[in-house]
Order: sequence, then structure tokens, then C-alpha cells
Amino acid sequence: MAKRAGTVGSFANTTAPPRENVVALEQPSPATKYTLEKVFAKVDDVSFLWRYRQLIWDEIFTKSDATTKTRLPRLAVVADFFRWLRVSKGVHILSAEDLDLALTTSFLRFVQPLAQKSLKTEFYLSVLRAVGTRPELIPTNPYPRERVSDPLLYDSQTTRTAVKQLKTECELVIKRTKTREKLVGKGKDPRKEHGGQKGDWQKPENGIYVATEVVGLSLLSWDEMNENNNIPGFRSIMHGLNKCPGAPFVKKDGSLGIENGWSGQARWFHPFADDIAPFVVLTMIRTGVNFSAIARTRAGKVNWSEPYPFAVSGSPADQYVFMLFDKVRGSDPDDNREGPNIRVVSSTRPYSHPYRIFEFVEQLTAPLRAEMLSEITRLKAVANRNQIEQKRLVKLERIKDDLFIYRTKSTVFSSLSEYADTDAPDAIRECLLRCGLKTNIRHLRSLKINFSYAFSGNNIFVSQLLAHHRTSATSVFYIRRKATLERHYNLFQNIFGLSVSLINSNKFTHQALRVMLEAQGFIGDPLDNLMNQNFRTRWGNNCATPFDPPSGFDQHTLPGEMCRCQNCIDGCPSARWFYDAISIVEKQHAALCSRREKVGLLSLEGSSLPSQIERCEMLLDAWKSAA
Repeated sequence: MAKRAGTVGSFANTTAPPRENVVALEQPSPATKYTLEKVFAKVDDVSFLWRYRQLIWDEIFTKSDATTKTRLPRLAVVADFFRWLRVSKGVHILSAEDLDLALTTSFLRFVQPLAQKSLKTEFYLSVLRAVGTRPELIPTNPYPRERVSDPLLYDSQTTRTAVKQLKTECELVIKRTKTREKLVGKGKDPRKEHGGQKGDWQKPENGIYVATEVVGLSLLSWDEMNENNNIPGFRSIMHGLNKCPGAPFVKKDGSLGIENGWSGQARWFHPFADDIAPFVVLTMIRTGVNFSAIARTRAGKVNWSEPYPFAVSGSPADQYVFMLFDKVRGSDPDDNREGPNIRVVSSTRPYSHPYRIFEFVEQLTAPLRAEMLSEITRLKAVANRNQIEQKRLVKLERIKDDLFIYRTKSTVFSSLSEYADTDAPDAIRECLLRCGLKTNIRHLRSLKINFSYAFSGNNIFVSQLLAHHRTSATSVFYIRRKATLERHYNLFQNIFGLSVSLINSNKFTHQALRVMLEAQGFIGDPLDNLMNQNFRTRWGNNCATPFDPPSGFDQHTLPGEMCRCQNCIDGCPSARWFYDAISIVEKQHAALCSRREKVGLLSLEGSSLPSQIERCEMLLDAWKSAA
């Protein structure tokens, strides 16, 4: 696996290539799966979407069924937008060549009254990119992401309680592994016909003997072993195991449980999902890395650790390493996709720290991984595999190198990577509840950041460093502000382009301006407002919606009230500058430059002042060009 040089917390979009050729299924996907035909069946009347359906399908809808399901309603909104253009505006969009900036940005106004407009806008922009729309015609999403609920901030006591519970559950599994190692080789065959005595079935070492030497560990379920009829006296053996104590585990309510029967014996060697859950949650708390990145971790130290290049203390016992993770969600699309993109420092000593956790999980899953490799070899030797065998082989090939693999009672084997793009499995949620935490695993992200902030003397830089963000800025809050400023700047580029077309038109008659504004998507009251000099703002632009500012520009404005903040220069989609506003922009530019001279360099860090000056200068340059 190629590794990319970098510093702690460098982010980029990486996807590790498969290590071996993965055999493709010979049979088509089940009927319950989504197909291109099913997804686009309800938009076949929209020529634009229907023409590019294959491109859109390949770029947006081929991730997973769960992803496709969430994106179908957004496709319907985009289809409604093109229908609206056709019916209400008489504009028929047949291909990407028919688009211009006025048309592409009109979606922002179309989607404004809808819920979750940020997600719907982002999907629309993805469609534009998928069909090859020219970059200069693709607007920036002006709408902030809407949270279903505010992020939960855990206090220090809750964090300590959760970590204590998790360490207790991890210790149980660690001690269980040591107990198994002591019991292996000490048992005997408890069956009466093989010299077994009364009470032998109640001894755990004898259950381990039966599991390994009589039945044999495999990736077959109880039903499959019974159906194969390859084990003499199978039902009698299973009846005896029902009396034999199996491996201890933590129940849903947090109490200790011991399961008799075959599953209890298999648990000695193959971890179940509830066995690995505390290790995963503890890693999330210790690292601040999201669940999907941890779930995708590959087995082998070379894949999840590398040497830490700095000396931390003089003691040779105090060793540290970088823990490596691949972050996909929210990563930089310009990254070169080589190697891990998150590095987290971990001590190699405490058993509850990430390095020792992963080291133990490697040991815990080794027997199950060996069975997987054995099953892969067996299936590859089958000349004419049926559909079930082929599907089994494909899944084994896909997950065999994952770190967090586990046994199940139904499918026999699985991996956390199967849940990386969906909701976490029940075992993770049940573990969170036992620890007194909410079941939304994303809350664990804020847990570490806020905990480090509180216990570092309110040092925001420490929180920023531990959050593994890419930028070297000293505050997590500055990051958010900077992202907002950049979003407004990009949006202003689009609005600016539309205003420049008005300034450069040299058609200064009232009717000519109305025609151009109608072409940019303004009709009715918004158009009348733009033509009304009473709705000119402090930045010199006219406003289309003075009593209904768009989302993101409506701070401190009550419903039905005239816009208070008037941050039009930051890219408000309702703003348009006309040819006669130059004097106002010149005054604002002079005032901003004067303010810049009076404040220090550090005061400008994270401020919108420099970008506002730049935008005024862009407008003034446009007037010079028009002149």
C-alpha cells in the first residue's frame, strides 16, 4: 500500500485498490436491487435527464442500495425543476449545450422554499458535473447543511463513565482469549462411547475439544452442518454441547452472559459483533475518527500504523506510532488517492489505546480469518460453482483483508466494512447505550474535540490538532468561518457574472433591463423589486427579495421584515448591480480600505474584510471595462 508523506491530520480522498482480482457474480443482481431502468423510469419525460441517464447513473447511483434510496427523492426534485422550466418558462433543456449561467443558477431560487435544500442543491450540482457542464456554469451551493438535530456535547463525567464501561467490556474479551489459550489441549472427548464420564459435558475445556477435534471449526452454520450430514452423531453432539458452558460475553443490558451450545463454543475462537463493538467505540473516542474510516481498516500493521518520527520522552518504554485511516466522506476531491489520509498519534503501551486495540483485534480475528482463507481456497477449487457458492466467494474475497471481521449466527461471517456507508450495526448501537451514550455515532466526533478543549485550558489549537483537520489554522471555529467565507466568495463569482452581463450590456433602458432580468429567472414581484430604486442596498446593488432574504443571508431578520444584515456582497442570489451604482461601490470600497489600514494583520485573520474589498474591486473593474 503506497503511503503518502504528510503531517498529522492531512485529509484527502483515497480508496485502496483491491489486493487481488475479485471474481464477479455470474448471475444478475437480485430483483430487489435498484437498476438504471427502475431509477429513471419516473423521469423519462425529462429529456435532459433521460439523455444523460447512463452518465448520471455511473457517477451518482452505483455506490450502494442505501445510497441510491436516499438520492431518489433528490432526483425527483431535479426532474421537477426541468419540468418547471419547460412548463412555466417555455425553456426546453435537451442537452448540456443548452445551459447558461442564468438557467443553472435559477435552481437556487427554485429549491429555496423546500426542506433540506442544501442536500438537494448538492445533488443538482452533482448532476451538472456528471453530464459535463462547463465549470463556469456550475454555481456554488449557498445553503448551509441543515442538521436534523444539534450535535450532542458530552461532558467529562459522561466521557469517563463511557470509557470505564468500554474498558470493562474489552477486558472481558481479552481475558476470555487468555482463558481459551489455557484450556486448549486440556480437554477430552466427553461422549460416553469415547470414555466420557458423568459431568464431562459441563466442563468448558471439553466443549472446546469437541468444537475443534470432533465437529471442527468452519464457516458453516448449524443448519448447514446438519444438512450436510458429514458429522456422525451430529445431533447427539449438539445436544451434549447444550449442557456445556461456552465463552463469556456481555449481554445487551451490560450483564455477563455465558451461552451454551454450538454458538457458545464458536465464540471462543470467532468473535461476534458484540465482542468487537467496545474496541471500535473506544477507538472512536480515543481518536476522534469517524466510524466509516475505522470500519474500512485493513488487517496488517503496515496498513494501520507507521513509525512516529519524533521523540516524546527519554524513556525507551514510551513508544508512539501513527495510526492510519482512510477518510472518504468529506475528503478533498483533488487528492492523489494514494495511501491513508488521517494520521493519529497513539502510545504503544496502554491496552486501551488505539495501537494496542488494533494489535489485539488482529489476534482476536486471526482464527476466523484463517477459516475465511481456507473457505476461499475450497470454493475456488469447485469447477462449476452454483449461485450461492459464487456469491459466498465474492463476499469472502471482499472482506477477507478487513480488520474488523466477525461471526454471525445467520450468514456465519461478516465485516464492519459492510456498514461503512450505512447505519452502524445493532451491536455498536447497543454498546453505546450500555455506556450511557446516544446511538448516533457521529456524536462521538464532538466528544473528543470538546473533551480536549476543556482539559487543555480551553486551548482551541489543541482541539483543532486532535480533530485531524487539514488546515493549520488555530481554531476549529475559524475553519467553519473560513469555509463560509469561501462559499460566499464562490457564490459571489456567479452573482457577479450575472451582474457584469447587466453592466456590460450597454442597454440602459428600463425595458432592456427587464428583459435581461427575466432571462436570469426573475419574474413578478422579484423583478419589480429589482427595478425599484427604493430597494437599493448599502452595497449599491438592487434586491429582488428585500422582505424575504434567502437562507444564509437572513440573519437577525424576522419573517416579513426587511433584510437587516444586507451582506449582499457575500454573494446573495437576490442581488444585482446595475450600471449606475458605481459611486456607491466606490464609497464602500474606500471605507473598507480605510478600515483595513486601521486594524492589525492578526485582526484580519478569519475576517470577511479582505474578501469584501476584493469583490468591490471586481465590480469596479467591470465598470472600467464597460466604459
